[in-house]
Amino acid sequence: MFRKNLAFLLILSAWSGPLKAQDVARVEIQPSSVEASVGDTVRMIATAYDNDGNVLEAPMQWFTSYEVGTIDATGTFIAYAVGEREIGVMVGDKHTTIPVAVRPLPPASIELTMPTTAIVETSWMPLHAKVHDRLGHRVWSSDISWSSSDQTVADVMSGYLVALEPGTAVITAQTGGVSASQRIAVSEAPAGDLGLAARLGALRTGDVYRLLPTLDGQPLPSGSYPRYTVIGGKGGQVTEGAAFVAEEPGEYTVAAEFAGSTALITLLVDKREFDRKLELVGHGALAAAHTGDLWLYKNAAYVGSFHDTKMRVYDVTDPSNPVLSDSIVVDARRVNDVKVNADAGFAVITREGAASRRNGIVILDLADPLHPTIISEYTETVSGGVHNVFIVGDLVYATHGGTRDMHIIDVSDRNNPREVGRWGLENPNRVLHDIFIKDGIAYLSYWDDGLVILDLGGAGKGGTPTEPVFVSRVYYPQGNTHVAWRWKNYVFTGDEIFPPDWDPESVFQPSGYVHVFDVTDLENPVEVAKYEVPEAGAHNLWIEDDQETLYIGYYNAGLRALDVSGELRGDLYEQGREIDFFLTGARENVRVPNAPMNWGAMYYDDKIFSADFNSGLWIHKWVPTGDRPIS
Repeated sequence: MFRKNLAFLLILSAWSGPLKAQDVARVEIQPSSVEASVGDTVRMIATAYDNDGNVLEAPMQWFTSYEVGTIDATGTFIAYAVGEREIGVMVGDKHTTIPVAVRPLPPASIELTMPTTAIVETSWMPLHAKVHDRLGHRVWSSDISWSSSDQTVADVMSGYLVALEPGTAVITAQTGGVSASQRIAVSEAPAGDLGLAARLGALRTGDVYRLLPTLDGQPLPSGSYPRYTVIGGKGGQVTEGAAFVAEEPGEYTVAAEFAGSTALITLLVDKREFDRKLELVGHGALAAAHTGDLWLYKNAAYVGSFHDTKMRVYDVTDPSNPVLSDSIVVDARRVNDVKVNADAGFAVITREGAASRRNGIVILDLADPLHPTIISEYTETVSGGVHNVFIVGDLVYATHGGTRDMHIIDVSDRNNPREVGRWGLENPNRVLHDIFIKDGIAYLSYWDDGLVILDLGGAGKGGTPTEPVFVSRVYYPQGNTHVAWRWKNYVFTGDEIFPPDWDPESVFQPSGYVHVFDVTDLENPVEVAKYEVPEAGAHNLWIEDDQETLYIGYYNAGLRALDVSGELRGDLYEQGREIDFFLTGARENVRVPNAPMNWGAMYYDDKIFSADFNSGLWIHKWVPTGDRPIS
């Protein structure tokens, strides 16, 4: 258990020296279990015994999961997040663990987030509120009850505020002994005939159609929210903004009611079909190590590793026959990430678990793409381990396992990198996992703290590439925000949720899915859609700017390709937006046979390259289905 959990999820306390010569037979921890609330501090006492039951004096190394809290060298545990994990201690080669359960704090405040305080009679306005504990953390499990001070003016029904007649009423949200109220003014409904925009031709499942309600041919007045009902078909809904979307083919009738008038529209929805499919081109099987991130450069594919010291180089000149051409060996137990600046001809690889405890990044010269050479390394401020990086010109934006901040490293002098900036959340239990940057805006995947958006000069908030400025943050109850990718007005984020007892050398089942946020307003991201493959877990993402296909390394669900054309709303999996998938598992010459665990993909040179944690490098291409050419 200790070895498995240490790989990904443990925060370790400092260890002051080598074990003394005594023979440690067992270790005990008191108390034998911990139940705490977020913010609590609990002191652990560990005792080591020899074979005769004598107490030993020996250095102790405490550990726990950053999913729930931290523990220091004295055995003091601080609970930061809700969950159930373990606290453990290592003495020599003996260890023991106890269960820890961290419960949420009760609600301390409610913030009402209703879209307006002035609505029109007969409107059905959605009600929203955010609940926080005394530390300012969101409380996701609270059941909010809503009430109205005057039910003749406005009432609450099924999560909606229903405006019944002109007047004022106070709307109150209550949970766990705390409440918040807002006065609502209801104005008289205007007279007129309600209309919906007619649709010529059929939609496809997943297509979003704006109903554009009007009154006597004019847009509805501010504060107007018709009531929508979808009749017939299956999986049809009208989301906020009068957006209709359906999950299954069929004939749907949408009824809208407002101001004493009713409008009907019939919409035909066809099955979403595709004219292409994935075809396997080649496979570079690998049994010596688990495979991590990948990047393509000219005729070379660079792949990282897990529990290994190497970044491997594959010659993909013939993509049907990838050939291992070289390896870069570094002091590390994990080379998780590799990124390339193609214009400048250099790469950066990350290091974790170095024997010297000096991790950081390594800069490579790619003059010969199939045989990179090490130029230099940088460890000074990131020796605690770098998990992921993102390169913009001569700046490397790196996650750091020690500070859990984003460190900005200038590598314009390849032989003498230097740190020129840093940014991090103030939460002491923060975990920064990944960084994505586009058009002068950074998107940080901050695990349970969600998606953090920073201005680096592209968002108009005064930020620069070396002095980021906070723009916004959005998070959700699933947590584990692992990766983000900005495309058009959307940011796609992926969760990464592993079972507590996962073993990299055997089959296990992750969970988590892809969240889709509309970031048209960068200061107020709104989650509008999701893509969730049942009984599987999402990992890394890739999408080309000029294409409409999202590639996902979906761990045990393999390589997935998703149509993200048009507007996105609702459940993209149920809508049939998945173009194709391939289970990247193999039986022979792989680390774990018959166990797809796709890490992530990259579209390059009209092919899809992907890395599988258990089976190495895979190469696919699109081919037409039937006789139809690919559109």
